Amino acid sequence: MKINILSALLLSGLTSLSQAADISQKVGPLENSTSIMTRCATIVKSIYLIPAPAGQAEALVAEHHNQMMTKERAAAAANKSSAAKPKEMDADHLKTISSEQKAFSDNIRSKRRELQKCGEEYLKTHADAAVLAKRVSTAIADAKNQPNDDDKKIGVALMSFMTAGENLSTEVGKLSNSAVHQMYLSRTIRKYFLGHDISTD
Repeated sequence: MKINILSALLLSGLTSLSQAADISQKVGPLENSTSIMTRCATIVKSIYLIPAPAGQAEALVAEHHNQMMTKERAAAAANKSSAAKPKEMDADHLKTISSEQKAFSDNIRSKRRELQKCGEEYLKTHADAAVLAKRVSTAIADAKNQPNDDDKKIGVALMSFMTAGENLSTEVGKLSNSAVHQMYLSRTIRKYFLGHDISTD
């Protein structure tokens, strides 16, 4: 929505929204969703600010290779009839991953779990809050009467909700600047934050 919320409230006012329902039924969902979006944006920002060590993309590929080799070795050891011999898949066949690269992977995965949890909360609450925000913003645009104190609180909650949505979109967008971080986060971002209506436009 392109309208300046505070100007609309102060200059034109709005039909008393607080009379339609208890103010908590409007402010509460908006504030809750705002809090979740702000938290998710903070997590996203903390992730892309973690510097990726040199060769991290190759380290992720090496990690996958080592996992596959380990599984094959375990399967060969468990299956005596297997043509593969465990001794042929010893440590010499595992790729080297530096401690710095491993620490980065562990850190990113820990942050990813944190973001997934926040994303689940986001999906549970945001759709209803977005519908409410659109309804409130329409009421503001059509307002004729002077707002009372509760109306102003609703307007402030709406503005905070919209700002939080814009900030979340911005932080999520910044992840695209790092191909390495995208390798770890792309699925999570797509599942929880892309294709969902963050704004109220």
